[in-house]
Amino acid sequence: MKSILWTEWSKEFSALRGAFSRKSTFLWAAILCAGMATRSDLRGISSIVNALGLRSSAYYCLLRVCHSDALDLDKLRGLWVNLCLKIFSPICIEGYMVLLGDGIKIGKEGKKMPAVKLMHQESQNNSKAEFIMGHFLQAISLVVVSPLGKIAAIPIVARIHDGIVYSNRSQKTVINRFAGLVDKITGDACLQAIIVADAYYAVKSMISDIAEIGCILVTRVQHNCAAYYPAVEPKIRKRGRPAKKGEKVKLKSFFKRFDKIATAYADYRYYCINLYWESAQGLVRFVVVEHKTKGRAIYLSTKLDLDPTIIIRIYATRWLIETGFKQAISVIGTFAYHFWMKEMAPIRRGVTKQYLHRQSAEYRRQVKRKLKAFHAHIAFGCIAQGLALHLSINFRDQVWSSFNGWLRTFNKSQEPSELVVANALKSTLPIYLGAQENTADWAKFMLQKFELAREGPLTRVA
Repeated sequence: MKSILWTEWSKEFSALRGAFSRKSTFLWAAILCAGMATRSDLRGISSIVNALGLRSSAYYCLLRVCHSDALDLDKLRGLWVNLCLKIFSPICIEGYMVLLGDGIKIGKEGKKMPAVKLMHQESQNNSKAEFIMGHFLQAISLVVVSPLGKIAAIPIVARIHDGIVYSNRSQKTVINRFAGLVDKITGDACLQAIIVADAYYAVKSMISDIAEIGCILVTRVQHNCAAYYPAVEPKIRKRGRPAKKGEKVKLKSFFKRFDKIATAYADYRYYCINLYWESAQGLVRFVVVEHKTKGRAIYLSTKLDLDPTIIIRIYATRWLIETGFKQAISVIGTFAYHFWMKEMAPIRRGVTKQYLHRQSAEYRRQVKRKLKAFHAHIAFGCIAQGLALHLSINFRDQVWSSFNGWLRTFNKSQEPSELVVANALKSTLPIYLGAQENTADWAKFMLQKFELAREGPLTRVA
């Protein structure tokens, strides 16, 4: 009996075929994603070769997939966005889908890896170094709801947005690049979005860029933030430009009279007010919130009539992208790429930018090719993690019945984690490969690449 999980996995992955101009590239990409979904260690491409029991020549084929010109990353992103909207139930608020955005710093010690730079880590975790060399990425996830009513974040895309300067005349910042990524996703989905991000994105350029593409920004601001009451229109208009703002107010001052002005909601008390904010060059909605145990926070929305309780609830989902990062790092290996560029001059520790405007056209082409390989590996990781969440949410019973491991907290009434799904996929892969007449093209292709002398799924076929 062939595995229902792998049949569903193969069916959904086949929807991405249009992003590959060559069939062989698509088949190797499927093998790469299948390896990410089943491997037990994160030693780059080598771990995929070992997990699937492939020949040593498969290592170089898997490397070429990420560098291949037959892969169109823009098409892959568009197909993946539409597939997510199809197989999941996205949360929509007033016709807007909800997207989570955040940045992540991945340590990379490679001296011949483009875009590696010195970064400062602001963290209270003692196990983290204060300064590291690595890649700075910005990622976006889609918020969905499961049949059990649980909220999940599906990774859509992640891109390296800092470390390389192609032109000394470029004025784009990481915030501008993030807004451009949001614009592409909303264009792929043909839907506008509410972008939920942390206080790093509560800046003028982010607000203006998001407004231009017709989206809404919901974020948090610092407690020392100040705003202005709307200007009062005089009874008799005087000469000169009308005033845009009135009296200045510090937002934390609302907490001093919270007992009188606050409205109760669940475990929260909140106060909502529209004020003029200089960073937005206009009115924005502030929601001052106090939780019984979690403390105080101040949220911002660029949509002036958005329900304050909705603002509180959707910002509470922002932590899902953080847990998604942990799963991507420790289970899927989305950022475990080790590609390096032979012709590149070694990077000195402490460098924050790599300027390419004085380099030759061929050198810049090779840097772009290597960055595309990084992004391709990250895209395959997002797809592998997203399909694992699809099986977890929509095929919960089948995943638990195929799980052959042990957990101290074993609860079949809940959606399994990506780690449980990986175990289920690994245990059922031999069964799927054993039914050769019913397997997908990528599985039949992989059967021709096995090294029978090495441990792999084919040697475990009963």
